[in-house]
Amino acid sequence: MESDEAAWQPRHILIDDYFSKFRDWGSNTGASSRALDHALRKASRLQETTKDLLQDLRTTLHTTRDSLQDAAVLPISPAPRTIDYFSLQSDGVEQQVSSRASSDSDTSLQQLTGDIEETVDCLIKLTPTLQDPAPQDMYKRHASHSEANMDIDLATKMFPKATRLLTNRLGFANWKRRQYLQSLKPQGHDRVPSKQKVKENERRESNLGFYSRSNVTRPGYRTGAFSSHVTATSPATSDAGPPSINDTIFSRSNYFSERSVPTTVESDQLVMWNRYDVPKPPVMLGSGSTFDCPYCGQEIIFGIQIASHDDWTDHVIMDLEPYLCTFDDCLRADKTFSSREDWFQHELDNHRLRKVWFCRSCAHEFDEREDIELHLSEKHKSTVSSGHLSTLVSLCERYSENTAPNQSCPLCGCSTAAPGELKQHIGDHLEQLALSAIQSNDGLEKDFMSPCFDDTASKNRAKFVNEFVEEQRGYFWQPTQQPHDDGTADSNVAFAEDSDDEGFGQNVKRFEVKAEPASRSRSRRPPMQRRGDSWMTKVKTFLEKQSTDQTDGDLWMTKVETFLENQSMQGDPPMESEVNSPGPNVTSQIPNLVRPLHPFRTKPPPRNEDFIGRDGDLARLHKTLSTPGKTCVLSGAGGMGKTGAAIEYTYRYEETYSFIFWISAETSISCADTYSLIATQLIVTEDDTAHDQDRLITLGREFLEQTEKRWLLVFDNANAWSDIQEFLPTDLLKSNGSILITTRKSDLRSSAPFFKCHVIELGALTLEESRRLLLLSMQPSLDRKELALHPEYKLAGEIAVLAERLPLALAHIAGYVQVSKCTLTDFVQLWNERRRHTRGPSQMANPLTLSTDRALETVWNIGLREVTIDARELLNILAFLDSETIQRKLLVGEHEEPSLDFLHSDQAFRYKRMITELSRRRLISVKNQAGDEILSIHRLLQQKILQDLDKDAQKREEVFAQAFELVRKRFPLPSPIQVPEPEKWPACKEYLPHVLNLQKVVMDFLPSISPSVRLARLLSDGGINLWERGMTSEGLRLLRSAEAVLDKLKCDESQLRANIHVIIALLMQDYSLSHIEESKDRIWKALQIRKDHMNQTDPEYYTRNHNILLHNAWSDYGCVLLQYNKYQEAEPIFRQCLAKYREWGSEAEIPYEYYKFNHHTAFCRLYHKDFDEAIKLAKEGLRCITLATGQSSATNKTRFDLACIILQSGDIQGALDLHKEVLESNLRQHGKFSFLTLQSYYAVGAVSAYSGALIDAERWMRKALSLERSRKGSWPEAAAARTEFHLSQILTEQGKDLDEAQQLTSQARSVLAKVLPLDPLDGVEAGDELALFDHLQPVFDGRFTGRTILRYVSRRS
Repeated sequence: MESDEAAWQPRHILIDDYFSKFRDWGSNTGASSRALDHALRKASRLQETTKDLLQDLRTTLHTTRDSLQDAAVLPISPAPRTIDYFSLQSDGVEQQVSSRASSDSDTSLQQLTGDIEETVDCLIKLTPTLQDPAPQDMYKRHASHSEANMDIDLATKMFPKATRLLTNRLGFANWKRRQYLQSLKPQGHDRVPSKQKVKENERRESNLGFYSRSNVTRPGYRTGAFSSHVTATSPATSDAGPPSINDTIFSRSNYFSERSVPTTVESDQLVMWNRYDVPKPPVMLGSGSTFDCPYCGQEIIFGIQIASHDDWTDHVIMDLEPYLCTFDDCLRADKTFSSREDWFQHELDNHRLRKVWFCRSCAHEFDEREDIELHLSEKHKSTVSSGHLSTLVSLCERYSENTAPNQSCPLCGCSTAAPGELKQHIGDHLEQLALSAIQSNDGLEKDFMSPCFDDTASKNRAKFVNEFVEEQRGYFWQPTQQPHDDGTADSNVAFAEDSDDEGFGQNVKRFEVKAEPASRSRSRRPPMQRRGDSWMTKVKTFLEKQSTDQTDGDLWMTKVETFLENQSMQGDPPMESEVNSPGPNVTSQIPNLVRPLHPFRTKPPPRNEDFIGRDGDLARLHKTLSTPGKTCVLSGAGGMGKTGAAIEYTYRYEETYSFIFWISAETSISCADTYSLIATQLIVTEDDTAHDQDRLITLGREFLEQTEKRWLLVFDNANAWSDIQEFLPTDLLKSNGSILITTRKSDLRSSAPFFKCHVIELGALTLEESRRLLLLSMQPSLDRKELALHPEYKLAGEIAVLAERLPLALAHIAGYVQVSKCTLTDFVQLWNERRRHTRGPSQMANPLTLSTDRALETVWNIGLREVTIDARELLNILAFLDSETIQRKLLVGEHEEPSLDFLHSDQAFRYKRMITELSRRRLISVKNQAGDEILSIHRLLQQKILQDLDKDAQKREEVFAQAFELVRKRFPLPSPIQVPEPEKWPACKEYLPHVLNLQKVVMDFLPSISPSVRLARLLSDGGINLWERGMTSEGLRLLRSAEAVLDKLKCDESQLRANIHVIIALLMQDYSLSHIEESKDRIWKALQIRKDHMNQTDPEYYTRNHNILLHNAWSDYGCVLLQYNKYQEAEPIFRQCLAKYREWGSEAEIPYEYYKFNHHTAFCRLYHKDFDEAIKLAKEGLRCITLATGQSSATNKTRFDLACIILQSGDIQGALDLHKEVLESNLRQHGKFSFLTLQSYYAVGAVSAYSGALIDAERWMRKALSLERSRKGSWPEAAAARTEFHLSQILTEQGKDLDEAQQLTSQARSVLAKVLPLDPLDGVEAGDELALFDHLQPVFDGRFTGRTILRYVSRRS
């Protein structure tokens, strides 16, 4: 095989890929555990199809193995042959035969590889159906719905007050239940036990609270928040009134043995029924007892699946799936639930909870949206503007908190006001009907046959499975909502028509179809793990009947079997998608009807398997976030473990969500970067060229707004609300998501206008939690149940008190004790010594100040002094870098500096020893991310180290120089002529957080650090790269910091200053007139620097790059002149630049430069009202920019400007058509909140108004304003003011909403009065006030969407 290794390598990669997909399929469907067996127990046809595919895969793998072995024989051990006359004559023939054999072998392997791919793809296509299969088995060859009449009659007699449709549904479900139980008998199971009479107190009492079977509180509703206008049925009541819940036999507290009681209270007839109870297990329960469950056919091992009779009761109830929706108009009428909580949550969410609109000022609820709109308009007219009305109404929407009238049981007519009692009562009814199926089946046929599946026409397996998948989808897909039948046998009672997808197909949105919320998508059995050898045998039959002798070449079968063996021992593993993202747009490719076993995650932090405590905080957190539309802020002092608690929440309650998106929110760069993963991993395809970050953010936000699946968005370590506001859905209350924010800022909530946040303040751990954390961190092997017997248990509590019960402090203490090999007694002595040594006068005066900070200070004073020299040097460097993502490749390299010798790539063992020590001491964390080793350090520890370094000026400078050199080596240099270089962005993005952290340290924490030109240049380089990506605020911060460093140095460095001036000026130009003066001043300064450099430099050393920078500055200055309407001064400058462009090359060589000339000069001709020439030049500019950048945002901006010039020429329809095309393109490229998109919305509205289409114009402008108001800061103030003023004119012209028009005019004029004095426009006629608003806009981005502005500005010289 070695000779063919290169040829086999591509297939080797393919096989690895198929194996990875097969492993994901096993995790997603439950095939890797016992879950799939249980899920398919009522879908035998699907089960057989899956088995057939797995058997085909096994056969193909064995055939591939044999082919590989045969192909390897010749090159490994060639057989000797005798040299004679015949062999010499036949050499040519043998070579041909060998070549043909090699070709045949290659073709065979290629075919087998294709077969593997085909089979795995077929299995993947079945995934949605396998995750929640329809219970389609009829269990009899000729089963008929009429056979359910006996069970329907039974349901009617048991529940005479239920509607006919409901009793039909219950009866048919019970008949199917009987058929299933009967079908288990031929499989070798014992006879199903008969019904048993209950014995008093034999079955445990259930909790009468909301969630009697769950240890986890899931507060998806509130007590009394029931809908008062929706009822399940309309039962007749007697004159005496409805009976009480507590008066009926189905309240478990009233069950008595050997007693017949009425099912309901009736005035003229009592229907008597015996109370059914769960049968006892078929064997005596005891340690090690094993038996097959007669109700599901699964192997039960006492002590693993069940540990008590109560567990057996729950197991049987889950097998019977007794719960169904009791509302006649339910779209999931025949869905059976195995969990009482899932069933009642379904009824609450879809039928019982009442949605209202609540006015907080008046404390009044409104049932209809129109009512609260009228209320706000009339009662709060002075504070609520019509433009904000729609947003405020949306914020008022919620579930009612008022106590609703009593609700009746749909089965017996009893009433109650307590949801918990109602759930308990109706659930007991349904359990009793289900338990009636566990009895002798003497009246039923004995020769039931399970359905079989005959694949006699499967020559084309892929085609067959595709058809089969479509057939399976048919059980879920409901293209239109059909009215329910009035109770006939052929209504909606066929289990094969059941769907977990409520309303599936009704409201298909952009990214995916509507799916059931993840927290209640389906009932989930407890994990059935560690079953023993018998279950492993059953699982392996999915791949082979009996394993044959394996050889070393049996690589892939060994991998598959090893994987299955690991699953049997470890249970459900994390999905591969938690580490590696799936293919693009996964939610739109397949109608995934149910949530996968694990949520899809982006950038998931690893779970801390030793996490201890916070149970109450996590339960409160889940109580808030379990309801869609909620936001919770997790705040607390440093070291409280906010991030750790958030990580634990995402894993402990992961079943609630289909998507969990982790966002690193400490810096805007990391926030935008991690948020973009939503789009790159779920939406954007590999061939999609629109990878602009703004576009990715918009796509991610739209996904959150449109998906019907449950999602959780976690912003970790947010510093300000403004940093994360851009990433929030427009209307969170209407989404199906929840938001969790961790922050040290206790006032973060107050900075969230119109946004309701719940705040959980994390405090210290309890004393017991602190003990456990400390002892288990020191000795993970300790038995948690025996901790109280530990000899240092009491002392651990004393240390926890000293450490203020801070998780961070306790972790570091454990690390210190582990590495130092000291006892806790020794540590207490060290603690007391350090406290006495470090206590100063200020602390003595106020010992309560910052006690948590003092505890951490003492811990670090003890621990850091024993860190080895190398490890401490590395720790010092880490304090200057971004705390979350410190790459190994940033630290280790071919360093030539003596101070970095200990991090040289030749010193690998030395580096490993440092990392091992620091991680064992819990001072850093180490993780693997995309194949690279990533270090992280707590931000408080960074601050402690920086404070220590600030006491030693020499050491501080040395360490800063080390950190600076590491970052400078990795961060790429920008273009010398300031041309965007997008290919460098990946490297910039990776190391930019370190540049930002250096800037923060120098400007905020340690201003005493000596400045340098190299530092200024690094900060400038970071700002230039951010400018290229359109990240204005961050870019300005770095550029201004670079400027501050140069000012502090008091040095010339004119070229660097000129670069900074130019980029800041360009960043300012999009802010209308409010920053145009600073932009002009900076461009002029840069131009003077470039000119002086040219005059002072020897021509021999004055390069072409210097000349390009000079003329770029001239061109930029000409653009600034146009902002002041000084077109006569600007035009000669552009023509002067054109002469240089022609010296440098042709249009084909430097198209961008020719674009600038044509585009800018077109506006000069526009000012001259030379429309034909202006349009010609603008079209030439469009051709050049398309040649230079393709279909980019620059191309769209040029088309926008061309449309404005066409409008000025008088061609209104031509301008409108082009503006609409630009709007569509901007929406595709940048999303609806982009500055360019909002400008296009206004432009289309304005030109529509000029054409007389006032209704369309109003619609477009309202759209622009609604987007701007939902995302403040996305549009300059002057642009929004113009839109408000123009909309007020349109409303006035239509004679509608005059009060709103007056308010819009007032708002717009206030902005005009503030900005217009910066550059007044004289001579504007009365009644043409809109021209003044047009004058406020940038010349290239919307000034000429007005029809009259040209007459005023063209007169300027």
